[in-house]
Amino acid sequence: MKLILLGLGVVAGIYISWTFPDAAVQIFNGFLELVNWLSAAMTSMLRGGQ
Repeated sequence: MKLILLGLGVVAGIYISWTFPDAAVQIFNGFLELVNWLSAAMTSMLRGGQ
């Protein structure tokens, strides 16, 4: 089931990036910001919330 969802996600990502390149860039940038925020939050939690 996870493999099917992964395949659908890859196909949807390729379709979106092919059809709407600007939207794909915005989604990718948003994802990178989310990853940066999560890593900063995890680092803060590991340091004791400082």
